[in-house]
Amino acid sequence: MKDIVVILDEQEGPALKKVEEDSLRSLGRPVHFIGKEVAVEFLHRCEPPQLGIFPYFRWCSSELLYTLEKCISAGAICLNNPQSVNQLGDKMWVISILAAASISVPKAMPIIQEDDYEMAGRIIGLPIVVKGYPSGGGASVSLHQNHEEALDAVGQLLSKKLKVLVQEYIATSAGRDLRVQICNGRVTHSIQRQATSNEWRSNIALGGSYRPFDLTSRQKELAERVAAELKMSYVGLDFLFGLEDLLFNEANAAFAWHMYPEVAKQIGLYLLA
Repeated sequence: MKDIVVILDEQEGPALKKVEEDSLRSLGRPVHFIGKEVAVEFLHRCEPPQLGIFPYFRWCSSELLYTLEKCISAGAICLNNPQSVNQLGDKMWVISILAAASISVPKAMPIIQEDDYEMAGRIIGLPIVVKGYPSGGGASVSLHQNHEEALDAVGQLLSKKLKVLVQEYIATSAGRDLRVQICNGRVTHSIQRQATSNEWRSNIALGGSYRPFDLTSRQKELAERVAAELKMSYVGLDFLFGLEDLLFNEANAAFAWHMYPEVAKQIGLYLLA
């Protein structure tokens, strides 16, 4: 009989624990919610064959990644490959992989130092989106109408030791986007997120609302293909509404699975198999 171990980003643990714990405890097995900063020590005390591990973080240290891979080799079940989960934390890497697979994405360029912005800003054009990562909830994402303000935002993010990219602004998706839930490689849910009246970002964490959205068969195929390219069986995918069809925006291993009780049960049953 297995225990379920959910490994969380430090800042998320206390906020998410109650909702997710209630969903998983209905399966009748112990559930441990562990911050990734103490996960290595916790896993070293466990018997891997008795664990079902849910890596619910945006990125992790090489030490934790190595420990998770050792646990899997010793018999633990893990939701998604830890290496694939960790790679999702690199937003530029994800965009590059999907663009190489001929999946539509907004134009984007990485910024390593402030001097990189001059060329990137000229190629991307205005308005321009500046993203810092790893982060979530739209907290390190900003939209700029001129290059001076964008460069200032880049400098602030770099000073915080975040990775930075600049991205094309998709006006047809202003204030809205699409979140698609993938479970076991297949689409299970999709919602349209809508920003508040004075906000261009549609993140729920920023006060956005959501409603069910019916995908076309072509859109479902696209979402499942994206998940396959990223080697993620369970993942939340964000798309923007382009002029003709969807453009991939971001992928989230720490997806909002607790919004759907049936998804939580499916995850739990997979981990306990």
